[in-house]
Amino acid sequence: MTTYTTRVELVNPDPDDYELLHLEMRDREFYRAIDYCGVWHDLPTAEYDRSSNALLSQICSDAGAA
Repeated sequence: MTTYTTRVELVNPDPDDYELLHLEMRDREFYRAIDYCGVWHDLPTAEYDRSSNALLSQICSDAGAA
């Protein structure tokens, strides 16, 4: 399984736009924290992590759809 880190920045977002993005990304199995050596760490703002067997093109498509 491959782990992908994806950065998504919104241009001129409204206050609720990032909350909606977080929900959409979570629906596509992108998360805002990573497990490193048994300890969970929050990712920087606008970064998401996903572990998947999907092809890179599918990962990009999923992030773009969010």
